[in-house]
Amino acid sequence: MNTPGSMIIGWIALLAAGGGAYYYAKKDIDARRRAQELAKTRPTEKLE
Repeated sequence: MNTPGSMIIGWIALLAAGGGAYYYAKKDIDARRRAQELAKTRPTEKLE
């Protein structure tokens, strides 16, 4: 059965994993955008 303590630990672990994944994905996407900007290969129009 889930105790309040185990639920808190579970939520903290979930938030930490999600936050870490978001941080590293954003860092990778920003680096790719900067590289494309320097190489002048980044499209300016929106995709539909």
